[in-house]
Amino acid sequence: MLRDTLKENFIDLEIEANTWEESIRLAAQTLLKEEYITEKYIENMIASVHELGPYMVIMPHVAFAHAKPDSSVLKPGISLSRLVNPVKFNSQHNDPVKVIFTIAANDGTSHMQELSDLAMFLSDDTVIDLLENGTKDEILNIIEKY
Repeated sequence: MLRDTLKENFIDLEIEANTWEESIRLAAQTLLKEEYITEKYIENMIASVHELGPYMVIMPHVAFAHAKPDSSVLKPGISLSRLVNPVKFNSQHNDPVKVIFTIAANDGTSHMQELSDLAMFLSDDTVIDLLENGTKDEILNIIEKY
């Protein structure tokens, strides 16, 4: 469940980035500091966008930063970051990105479950506005429902 993997200390609503690469690096910092991922996983996420394009930008203003599960993910988790100034990922229909979920999964099964949990969470119309404009407490309250 989302509330089990997206912990309060994994939410940062004040990320200042100038590029999509920098936004991924900064959005992943909470998972890196808590030893959920290694620096290699961050590089893998950036390399994936260079190779595959802006596939991470799954809807207007929202990106799911992730890479293939491998040994650079030490344990599964999700962080949530809001950018002070939205950045472009070169997604024709969904730029600019303001909210980034960094998804760390160490196997394909948990990877798909985390993506599914996030998709269900984002299907609620009130969630997007809260993610873009709400306080940390408001966001935590809505996460508790999922």
